[in-house]
Amino acid sequence: MANCSSSSSRAKSDEETPRQQVFINFRGVELRYNFVSHLDKCLKRNGINSFIDTDEEMGQRLDVLLTRIEGSKIALAIFSPKYTESNWCLKELVKINERMEQSKLVVIPIFYKVEPVTVKELKGEFGDKFRELVKSIDKKTKKKWKEALKSVPLSMGFVLTEKRVTWSFVHSDEDETIVRIVKEVKRVLSRLARAFPNARECSRPSLQRDKKSHESSWGIEHRLEQLEEKLCFGFEESTRTIGVVGMPGIGKTTLTRKLYEQLNNGFLSHVLIEDIHEISKECGLSYLPKILLDGLLIDKNPNAEAVQAAHEAYKEKLLETKVFVVLDNVSSKEQINALLGKRDWIKRGSKIVIATSDKSLIQNLVDDTFEVPRLSDRDALQHFIHYAFDHQAEDDALERGKFSKLSNDFVHYTKGNPLALKILGAELLGKDKTHWESKLAALTQHHKSPPGQSTSKMLHNLWKGSYDGLRQHQKDTLLDVACFKSLEDNYVTSLLDSDGANNEIDALVNKFMINIYAGKVEMHDTLYILSKELGREATATDGKGRHRLWHHHAITTLLEKNKKLSFRHMIVSRFSFARSDEDELIKRVVKEVKKVLMKTLAHASPNPQKCIAPSSPPQRNQKSHESSWGIEQRLKQLEEKLSHPRYKETTRIIGVVGMPGIGKTTLVTKLYEKLKNEFVRHVFIKDIHNISEGYGLNDLPTILLEDLLKVKNPIIGTLPAAHAAYKDQLLKTKVLVVLDNVSNKEQIDVLLGERDWIAKGSKIVISTTDISLTHNLVSDIYEVPPLSDRDALQHFIHYAFDDQEDIALGLGIFSKLLKDFVHYTKGNPLALRILGRELSGKDETIWESKLAALTQHHNSPPGKNASMMLQRVWKGTYDGLSQNQKDTLLDIACFRSLDENYVASLLDAHGPCSSDARNVDIADLVNKFMINISSGKVEMHDTLYMLSKELGQDASALDGKGRRRLWHHHTIIDVIDKNKGASKLRSILLDLSEVKRKTSFQSQAFAGMSDLRYLKIYSSKCPQECDRDNKLNFPDGLQLPLSEVRCLHWLKFPLKEVPEDFNPENLVDLKLPYSEIERVWEDNKDASKLRWVDLNHSRKLSILSGLGKAQSIEYLNLEGCTALTRLHENMEDMKCLVFLNLRGCTSLKSLPLIKLISLKTLILSGCSKFKAFHVISDKLEALYLDGTKVNELPVEIGVLQRLVLLNMKDCKKLKKLPCSLRDLEALEQLILSGCSKLKEFLETGGHMSSLQILLLDGTAIKDIPDIFSVRRLCLSWNVKISRLPDLISRFLRLQSLDLKHCKNLTHVPQLPPNLQCLDVRGCSSLKTIAKPLVCSVPTGQIHSKFIFTNCNELEKTAKEEIAAYAERKCQLVSSALKRCNGGCVPDIVFDTSFPGCEMPSWFCHEAIGSLVEFELPPHWDHNRLSGIVLCVVVSFKNCQDHADMTVKFTGEGSCTSITWKVGSLIEQDNEVDTVESDHVLIGYTTNCLNFRKLLQCHDPRKCAPTKASLEFSVTTGTGGEASFEVLRSGFSFVFEPEEIKVPPPRSEQFKGKTKNNGTLDSNGSFKDQPKGHESPKGHFESCTGSCTTCEAHCHGH
Repeated sequence: MANCSSSSSRAKSDEETPRQQVFINFRGVELRYNFVSHLDKCLKRNGINSFIDTDEEMGQRLDVLLTRIEGSKIALAIFSPKYTESNWCLKELVKINERMEQSKLVVIPIFYKVEPVTVKELKGEFGDKFRELVKSIDKKTKKKWKEALKSVPLSMGFVLTEKRVTWSFVHSDEDETIVRIVKEVKRVLSRLARAFPNARECSRPSLQRDKKSHESSWGIEHRLEQLEEKLCFGFEESTRTIGVVGMPGIGKTTLTRKLYEQLNNGFLSHVLIEDIHEISKECGLSYLPKILLDGLLIDKNPNAEAVQAAHEAYKEKLLETKVFVVLDNVSSKEQINALLGKRDWIKRGSKIVIATSDKSLIQNLVDDTFEVPRLSDRDALQHFIHYAFDHQAEDDALERGKFSKLSNDFVHYTKGNPLALKILGAELLGKDKTHWESKLAALTQHHKSPPGQSTSKMLHNLWKGSYDGLRQHQKDTLLDVACFKSLEDNYVTSLLDSDGANNEIDALVNKFMINIYAGKVEMHDTLYILSKELGREATATDGKGRHRLWHHHAITTLLEKNKKLSFRHMIVSRFSFARSDEDELIKRVVKEVKKVLMKTLAHASPNPQKCIAPSSPPQRNQKSHESSWGIEQRLKQLEEKLSHPRYKETTRIIGVVGMPGIGKTTLVTKLYEKLKNEFVRHVFIKDIHNISEGYGLNDLPTILLEDLLKVKNPIIGTLPAAHAAYKDQLLKTKVLVVLDNVSNKEQIDVLLGERDWIAKGSKIVISTTDISLTHNLVSDIYEVPPLSDRDALQHFIHYAFDDQEDIALGLGIFSKLLKDFVHYTKGNPLALRILGRELSGKDETIWESKLAALTQHHNSPPGKNASMMLQRVWKGTYDGLSQNQKDTLLDIACFRSLDENYVASLLDAHGPCSSDARNVDIADLVNKFMINISSGKVEMHDTLYMLSKELGQDASALDGKGRRRLWHHHTIIDVIDKNKGASKLRSILLDLSEVKRKTSFQSQAFAGMSDLRYLKIYSSKCPQECDRDNKLNFPDGLQLPLSEVRCLHWLKFPLKEVPEDFNPENLVDLKLPYSEIERVWEDNKDASKLRWVDLNHSRKLSILSGLGKAQSIEYLNLEGCTALTRLHENMEDMKCLVFLNLRGCTSLKSLPLIKLISLKTLILSGCSKFKAFHVISDKLEALYLDGTKVNELPVEIGVLQRLVLLNMKDCKKLKKLPCSLRDLEALEQLILSGCSKLKEFLETGGHMSSLQILLLDGTAIKDIPDIFSVRRLCLSWNVKISRLPDLISRFLRLQSLDLKHCKNLTHVPQLPPNLQCLDVRGCSSLKTIAKPLVCSVPTGQIHSKFIFTNCNELEKTAKEEIAAYAERKCQLVSSALKRCNGGCVPDIVFDTSFPGCEMPSWFCHEAIGSLVEFELPPHWDHNRLSGIVLCVVVSFKNCQDHADMTVKFTGEGSCTSITWKVGSLIEQDNEVDTVESDHVLIGYTTNCLNFRKLLQCHDPRKCAPTKASLEFSVTTGTGGEASFEVLRSGFSFVFEPEEIKVPPPRSEQFKGKTKNNGTLDSNGSFKDQPKGHESPKGHFESCTGSCTTCEAHCHGH
């Protein structure tokens, strides 16, 4: 009996509670459930016994906490702002201080949102609370408290300041700090253990840990919450009996024990009886009620003679108190009857929980059932790790990554069964990888070998008990079902051929030993293996055959010996039957292949290691270790080009091209391995460049023919005719030839010759870094793309963390660094591999310094720490360039990301053919993937850019000319100062933002730089260099005897003019922004190559002289030259000038009478003294006169037939427009905003048909011009307009109409059908609108917005029409989305606003406040859901904050959210309108995918409604809570239309004051939907048919 009684949870454990190692001293509930909670869990996960006050048993005196401090070796004192509110915290601190002074306790202070000095000196609020607390405290205690507060913070600790404790910090920095704290605690414990080796309490916890600390609790919290909700939520005063069911090992016992521990303190009488099946088996049923009553009653050893009436004697006493009874592992009805009897002794409000693996036992007994779900993959992995790796070894094991994939495989195999994972984990603990692999093979490859003893422990522990409890018929049924697992339910039943087969199957389903899923009979893999094991030797008393044979050896032995065994089933697989012979054959083939390969490699080169794979690292086995992330998609794309079925009988030659390191070799290797078995003859020649470099071209055809023909020393005459002797033989068979890393045409010629030997249908693949080699040779080209961000991250993790993604991303300190490295390398696999291997095993500091060295190359010269990766990726390709190509590449690095034509012009050298030659060099670099042209700009990979800067520092050439390119400010300053090595310079690029102090130089600083081509002094941080001090000072003037300079760019040039000795004959680009110059240079110098001149904000420049011979200038920027009064007449000679910017030249009054024949863009914006404009170019395309004093346009404006844009914004003196303006047939944009004296627009007479944007805001125009081509029309801030003309509906292209703040506007007529945006906010006199407001037709436009904010005079009918239009518009938008070709769709695709406090009647779900709760009917058709219309009534309370609204969807315990930018409904540009009254906001979202996923989680077999909710919350743009509130909220679903449209009835009823629950009507249908399982038949849940009416109206109109 003693054995039986131990099953009761009331019995105390004899185990000694482990002594506490760490005591946590803190104050405040916000710490308890956040920082302290996370810290406590992290300590315990690391095997450290930590203690907080909640760990103490209830009812203990507080003084016991002081005893706990005495029993600890470390104390964590967490000082927070509220710490000094608690006298108990201070009592603990005094005790901690005493133990610390006695050297019996190590104290680690943690300052949470307070500074250490605040604590020590009792400053601020912290000190004020202390002084308030000690008012009633005696002086002695006060003194002790102050001493403790002063003493403890003197120890080294951790500081988490208020400034850093943000939301993001809680999820990153706080986690990092906790890890550091735990690391320090472990370090201290280790030190103490070494100092006191015999002190048991100091040592690390032994492996024999107490059960509580050793048992895994992964996944338990969520299950516990769900179970508790079924048991208690809303049923506090009801008696509830809940069945907890699930397959064996799923965690029912653990879950009910946790539930008991959590809830038992809420009941005076409670009992947990564990493993009732074993108790009744060993002690009989009669013992069960004794255990129950012994636990519930104060009196022990109750008398319970008769099981049937066991409760009678104590009935009255039991009925006095609610009870909490948990019955674990119930296996029969008799056990329940013995324990619960008639249940008339159970007081109302009691809670009963019954855990069983047979749900048939609780039918008609329980109020609800909780089926314990399997663990999620994440929880299952952690659960397995808990047992497979001891706590102390867990982190190391994961970091090494040896067992990561195996762990995931075991989790997948067990399908998240906790007991199976626990048994396997415990069995594998401490075993090596080989043991793990063999174990997994034994479990998963059961079709190859019979399950053996290695699997029996887990299988028997998990299932044998349930199996033994079956009757013989049930056992036979189970073992037979195993023979037909995953087959159709009816088929299996018919095979079993028994009258009771259905009953037996139902019984097995109830016992969770099989399940019927999608009409098929399924069985857990672990039970499947056990069934096969048991089936081999199964017997029964009836003497009939019960053997079930699966393994081919057993079956063949039986057939060969003709044993007359009686077997029930013999499962023979063709694959498994022949497997042993096949395995032997494969081994022999592999052995032969390896022998041939060794011979071939040896013959191909004397040093195959060097010749074939020179770059392969010698360390790990490459095949097993190399990453294959991203390869599958690339391989599929390449294979499509090479061997698509349409090319089956066609000879295909494919070029595989891409930048160095992009993965060409890996890709073609994988392709060869995949396709080679489809060809009789095939060859793969790896790294042809290195073979030809080491051994010349002669060996290449030898390697090719030896592999294709399998002959030794083939006869090769001359290289051009290498294939001639074997041509006939080769033409008999298709071949697969893969040529890797080809670097020149000669290699291709000797390998492929004239290609007349290639049989039709052959496939040739050539991989190269030079795309030009494939021109006129290949059938198609495949350019290998960079890895996607996801694949690049995984590829990098593969090398940096041995493929441990969870560990890599879980370590907050590395997560961002990983992504930064991926971003830097732009998905280049080789760069990621090199960096990953280099960083593997390194700490965070090394990672950060490495990243800084790579990314901040403008701050410091690239050093050797970056060279390895750069050299490996690019150096080989760079070395293969010609000298001119090298020069071009290193020069381009100085002008990366600039315009292609600009860069090409800077690179031009002397001579008539130089330009063409340089263009050829650029094209060659593009072909070699060293640069690329993107959007007209020259781009270069970051890694090559860095290498180019590194190589450019010391570049040289045989011609003796300067090749050095200097970037680093220290080097440049040193060269300028000492003139050392000046003759070898080619370029200087000095970033002033890096120069920290002012430096003076001699006037001859640049005198020796005769070969200098590029002089660029700039600021990467501020192009204006706001620092007033000029950091480069030349007190004695400056000499610039330079003639080779192409680019002279000098920010804040310090002189009044460019020095006289400067020769601009080769100058292409002159940039002197924010300079001190008064003129460019004296006299007209020969500057025939000068094309770009930028002198912006040179405020002392008064005249543009000296550029008379610069007739090639294309770009002239004089913006902000406020002293410039006139332009020189010789500008007329600038025949190439295309762009002239005079913005902000406030002293300029007019233009000279000149003609600039090429000028396309003229900018005079902000020239506040400019009065008269005349046409200076007939080719103008853009003219900016905004902010000038121009009062009229010249008549000749009509000659500008190419003019596309005319901007006259804020021309306050403009009164009328010339009639010739209508002749501008190309004009697309006309901006007249702010021309307040302009009262009428010209009569267009059908002209100006290209005009698309017309801005008339702030004018005095009364009548709208009839320009029907306009797409955007702005009339805002116009007090003259009172009504819009009816002809506005004929503006069929109009998409945006802006009428905001037209204070006298009273009516809006019917608007054109394609209008997408209407803004009439602030139209305070607006009362009526047309009905229908817009004659809507199907459109391709997606986003739409109609704003009536602050139109407070709107009549009720107008508001109803706005709401009705919103209803129609939502369906049209939904249809448009179906027709569009994807692309980015915003969360809210249509929204509107208008004053009001009532929701439109067509919203089916609504509530008071911001939360709408509702139910969806069983089996509703969520797949037809196309959108959700949202509505809120908002009180703004004079709010002027930019605002967003978060809409949170919740269903089935999960949630998702979208953002609704309601701020756009109340603000415009930077002006925010005050909104005083309540407003109705309606928004439509089609972002339903996540919402549908939430609802799909609902069990489709469960015929019950789905509970869900929508919640609206408003925030300001700064992230804080907005100062306005949601008064009402609601929504309606929009469904895809069906042919028959039946408007469903609408429910107007509410449940409760703050929410509306959609419910089922009397017929079982959703009140907002038709009967049955279908979704609404109309577009909306409540369809008015208004769309049809509107369309009819449009046709009639």
